[in-house]
Amino acid sequence: MDAIKCGGFSKVKDADEEIQTICDEVKCQVEEKRNEAYAVFKAVQYKSQVVQGINYDIKVIKSVTSYMTVIINGRK
Repeated sequence: MDAIKCGGFSKVKDADEEIQTICDEVKCQVEEKRNEAYAVFKAVQYKSQVVQGINYDIKVIKSVTSYMTVIINGRK
């Protein structure tokens, strides 16, 4: 397990099932905020930051040729 400095982001890691679940939970909110619909919303890589809760910076495939970054703040 990587040592994480409080307040600093971890190294980039490959997304796993837990990170995909988080993305699945926020997909509707992202679509609503961006006024777009995504047939594909697959987590690829992520970094995490321990503060009051955990922040995630997740690289997500949103189409065959396009990625986006989803930042999720303060999950416990």
